[in-house]
Amino acid sequence: MDRSDEIMSMSALVSSLRAAGRHHLSAGTFVVTPVTGSYLFRIEQFKRIQKMLGNGTMIESGTFRVGGHDWRIRCYPNGEKGHEGFIALYLVHASHDRTGDATADFFMSILDRIGKPSWSDGEAQIPEEIDDETEGDAQNFSIRGDRWGWREFMKVEDLDDEEHLKDGCLTIV
Repeated sequence: MDRSDEIMSMSALVSSLRAAGRHHLSAGTFVVTPVTGSYLFRIEQFKRIQKMLGNGTMIESGTFRVGGHDWRIRCYPNGEKGHEGFIALYLVHASHDRTGDATADFFMSILDRIGKPSWSDGEAQIPEEIDDETEGDAQNFSIRGDRWGWREFMKVEDLDDEEHLKDGCLTIV
C-alpha cells in the first residue's frame, strides 16, 4: 500500500464516521521514514593494539550521526571478559540522554584488503542477558540497553593478516 492509499483510507474512514453521525472528528497519520547511513572505523596497527590491550579492554570510534542520533562503534580486540579469543563489536547509542530511544536495523562487517565485506556475523545481541522478544533484526536502543552487537563476532585466530588487514589496519563498516 502506498502513502496515497493510506490517505484515501483515512479519508474514507472519516467519511464513514461522519455519515454515522459523528461530526466532530480529527484524524492524523504517523509515518516513519527510514534513514540509512554507513561508517568506516579504521583501526591502525590492529595487531600491535591487540598485543597491548588485555581481555576486556575496548576502543571506540569517533562519534557519527545517523537519523538524528549519535553513534559509536565499540571494539574489544581481545574480547570482553569471559569471551577471550574473540573480537567483540558493538554499535553504541551515544546520544540517548539528548535524543531518547532509537530503533536501528544494522550490521557490521570487516572489510578485506580491497575494501569488500569479508566477515560478518549473525544477529546482534544485547551485552547483558536480557530477554528480548523483539522480532526481526531491528534493535531498540534505550536506557535499558544502549549498545547492541556481538560478543563473539570473530575468533581472533580467524583474523588473517593477508585477507583482513590492509597495511596493518582493520576496517569495520
